[in-house]
Amino acid sequence: MADTIRRTKRTGNFTTVRNEYLQDVNLSWKAKGLITYIMSLPPDWQLNLSDLKNRSKDGRDATAAGLRELITNTGSQALIQVAGGVNLETGRQLVEAGADVLVAGNAVFKAPDMSDMIHRLKSL
Repeated sequence: MADTIRRTKRTGNFTTVRNEYLQDVNLSWKAKGLITYIMSLPPDWQLNLSDLKNRSKDGRDATAAGLRELITNTGSQALIQVAGGVNLETGRQLVEAGADVLVAGNAVFKAPDMSDMIHRLKSL
């Protein structure tokens, strides 16, 4: 499988997806649907789990699992990032669900000891 996803600009409301993704027996239907949806987004769209999970009835964990499957099976070097509502409790759950990068604003800036909070979040 190729390491790159190529997008071609077309006129009209449709998406072109390489058959190799759709015919890959190592990918679940969830992953195939996810890659097809991602390909339908504008080229400058920033892939973000927090936003992506809100675009389907699948929750955070199911969406993260689909992304993790795509990353693992395609050899991608992509990281899964989550922003919004990240604290020690949700951070642990997010890491367990497959997140690689946590963006924690309030948890850090409202902590009595910001340095300690950063250290604790990094250790999740």
